[in-house]
Amino acid sequence: MDGPVAIGAETRKMQESLTHQTAGPEAVRSAVVFVAEAMLRPGDWRGNMRSVLARLGEATRSSRVHLVICEGGADGGVASLEAEWVAPGISTQIDNPALQGFRWRNLGLARWEDLLSRGDIVSGVRDTFPPGEREALDAQDILSIALVPIFCGHDWWGLIGFDDCLTTRDWSAPEIDILRTAAWIIGAIVERDRATTALEQSRALFRDFAEASADSFWETDPSHRFTRFEGSHQPNVSPQGDGVIGKVPWSLPGIDSADPSWQRLFALLRRRKSFRNHRFTLTDADGEPRYFALSGKPRFDLRGNFLGFRGSGAEVTAEVEARRQAETLRQTLAAAIDSISDGFILYDRDWRLVRCNDRWREMVGDDADLFTPGMPYTHIIRTRVARGSIRSALGREEEFVRECFERRRDPQQPAEIEWSDGRWVRVTARRMPDGGMVVLVSDITALKQREASLLAAKEEAERLHLAKSNFLAAASHDLRQPLHALGLFVAALHKTVRSQRGRSILRNMERSLSSMQAMFHSLLDISKLDAGVLAPERTHFPIDRLMGDLVEEFRPEAEQKGLELRYVPSSATVESDAGLLERVLRNLLANAVRYTITGRILAGARQVDGAVRIEIWDTGVGIPSDQLDKIFEEFHQIADSNQSGQQGLGLGLAIVSRTASLLGHPVDVRSKPGRGSVFSITVPTVSPEDIAPGGCLGETMPVEPVMPRSRVLVIDDDDSVLTSMCDLLGSWSCTVDTARSPAEAEALVKKTPPDVIIADYRLGTGETGIQTLDDLRTRFALDVPGILITGDTAPDRLKEARTSGYHLLHKPLQPARLRTLLAYVMGNAGRRKSKAEVEELSRVS
Repeated sequence: MDGPVAIGAETRKMQESLTHQTAGPEAVRSAVVFVAEAMLRPGDWRGNMRSVLARLGEATRSSRVHLVICEGGADGGVASLEAEWVAPGISTQIDNPALQGFRWRNLGLARWEDLLSRGDIVSGVRDTFPPGEREALDAQDILSIALVPIFCGHDWWGLIGFDDCLTTRDWSAPEIDILRTAAWIIGAIVERDRATTALEQSRALFRDFAEASADSFWETDPSHRFTRFEGSHQPNVSPQGDGVIGKVPWSLPGIDSADPSWQRLFALLRRRKSFRNHRFTLTDADGEPRYFALSGKPRFDLRGNFLGFRGSGAEVTAEVEARRQAETLRQTLAAAIDSISDGFILYDRDWRLVRCNDRWREMVGDDADLFTPGMPYTHIIRTRVARGSIRSALGREEEFVRECFERRRDPQQPAEIEWSDGRWVRVTARRMPDGGMVVLVSDITALKQREASLLAAKEEAERLHLAKSNFLAAASHDLRQPLHALGLFVAALHKTVRSQRGRSILRNMERSLSSMQAMFHSLLDISKLDAGVLAPERTHFPIDRLMGDLVEEFRPEAEQKGLELRYVPSSATVESDAGLLERVLRNLLANAVRYTITGRILAGARQVDGAVRIEIWDTGVGIPSDQLDKIFEEFHQIADSNQSGQQGLGLGLAIVSRTASLLGHPVDVRSKPGRGSVFSITVPTVSPEDIAPGGCLGETMPVEPVMPRSRVLVIDDDDSVLTSMCDLLGSWSCTVDTARSPAEAEALVKKTPPDVIIADYRLGTGETGIQTLDDLRTRFALDVPGILITGDTAPDRLKEARTSGYHLLHKPLQPARLRTLLAYVMGNAGRRKSKAEVEELSRVS
């Protein structure tokens, strides 16, 4: 707040002279009269407040007189200095920001606020006030003060204050009473202005309502004739345009005075009773019906004499028509709902039933009694569950009810529920904008029955597939044993047969044996794919090397059939599993050679958007268009494909498709019957710089590897296999020990430990080759390589053998592969093999 103001000596002397004069009561009373006259002048009282304060200040010889208005009353509201008069030489406070929007408590004047809000006056000399209040007085140079509260009705509105800055003063009781009178006058004038303003607002509100209202206002005389009918809906009931003035209500056209509703109204009029919303119909000049509603109450003068009725009226034609249209729409909607083939249920925002269709009542049967309008959803669900109507709820009643409530709160996904009569329903709910819910219930029993039939058919197909797989595995194993022995015997004959005739027969035996082996290897590949034991190991390599080797592999067979086999070299470097990709391409080339009778075969590669498409063209028998999707199925063969004279198992293209899918390489086929086919596989390419140094194991191994002299233990329960294996290994300068059982193997190892052990997977004792190898290595602390030979193609057997850690070869065994593997494991004895090496050495195709 402002500090003390220096006052000139002459000014101070004048003020002291004035203040020492006694202000007579008459002067103050005169000032109060002036206050009343000034506040009652036309216009806003605020415009006269400056002169009012000045007159009071001069009459009371105060230094400063001010008006403070309090907003919010005594409940912690704020106060502001509204107007002020100051004597000459006294500091003004009207521009002091601390006195605008202040709180009494913040200035340390909470006691003053409490006193003033109760109607008490705050007055006294500065030195009589507490320290905190004295600081506030000192800030405005006040030596004594009087604050008189102003009330509007019962509300504390503000105060008028009188400050003495030059001398002290004790206000007398008469002076205080006069000041209270002045404050009362100001409060009364403010209250009157408030009331006047409120009245004007009410009048304006009523005028606005009358002008904007759709109602009309009417009066009648004591004989019930209309004397006034004002508003926008005065009925025009005759061709001449006459209205209703001078007419009684029951004389208007279209009124049936015998109607019970009019009889009730006439009784109220005779009894001079109020009535409300009486509805009736009039026919207008054009013969069209118009609908009205009247409300009224009787009028009486001060002596109680009946003057007639006064009331309001409104034309409700639009409302009646809207109701009719709504009813028509409701009936149409109800008909549409009832025609829905599904059950329909509508709940309001409080989850009470609004309606359901006949189809739903038909669906629920004996529970239809629950679906009456107003029935709570909770009661419906719990009652149906208690009655046992819902099989999906049996044994889990409370859990089912909770699920229904959760779907009610969040109806996202349809629910499928089984009823106790065996029917299945799908419940779909949608929330309405008003918070209600629409529920559609579809009978999906037939669908569920079809699904059950399909599931049963699927399970039967899986059972048959498993039976087929087990049969093939068992038959494959039983057939592989003699074929395996035959292959070993044929390999051993190479060093004993010398004549040209004998070698010719031996080559024919090898070709037949090779064809049989190819069939068994196809079964093996399918089993591996079923077992999921083929895991691609992607590397970067030039496709030309792989394709060139395969073409050269099939060239002798093609030339023997008189076919031209040509390969267009490619410089592409691809990213794939070389072994698996080789199987795919070998099968495609084998099919091309097998099913091409005359003409040629062309192999090559085309660059396509970051990949290379390897294509194999042939002029073979071709494939009908309706067979193109079926040729990749297992055991599927085209009827005319055997005209080539060669017949397989129908697994080659199934292997191609599933292996390519495993690699992520798309396979495509185009064909025209009688003209030939084009098979292709698309493989991603990389930069030639990405090729890893070194090559595959097959490139570093010689075709006829040198076998170190070694002792080999062979474990097999088949005498023919033992004999043939002994002959073959003996021809390779190996010392061979043979055992028909794990016990015999144990005795042999105890006597002379071997350098390598070859064991059949199935042994007649019930033990497996894996168990036997593990037991021998553990019991005798052997650190020798182990090789498993198996004729099993069952997926679980393949998984077990693959994860055993031993090298794996499949029957019928190719002697060259066995020799290569033996040379490798013996030449690297004691060196830990990499996973890639083990995988490469164990692959067969």
